[in-house]
Amino acid sequence: MGDYKDILNLTRVLVCGPKSKADVDVIIERCAGAGHLRDDIFCYSKELENFLDGDDEYQAYLMDMGTKALRRYFFLITFRSYLYFTSATEMQFSSWMDARPELGHLCNDLRIVK
Repeated sequence: MGDYKDILNLTRVLVCGPKSKADVDVIIERCAGAGHLRDDIFCYSKELENFLDGDDEYQAYLMDMGTKALRRYFFLITFRSYLYFTSATEMQFSSWMDARPELGHLCNDLRIVK
């Protein structure tokens, strides 16, 4: 779990990508009582995978919710990588992201796979 294609692409682009992902995964596990982001992504993905033709609105809902959860996971990993190299006093996160257009492209292309 957590080894989604788009997330693996992210970890390849970030200098400390695998370490950042591992750190975020530990935090997600520690906060599991409040909600488990990776489980949410997995559940939306599985439900979409098992979705039979029918309600297009419900299918769109699953895709939207899964993609939003995947985007939160993406930003947590990206933010962790940002913290390895800089601090908020040196450079804001948004400026750090803007300096890396490949991250914007990856984020915009996030998809929960059906």
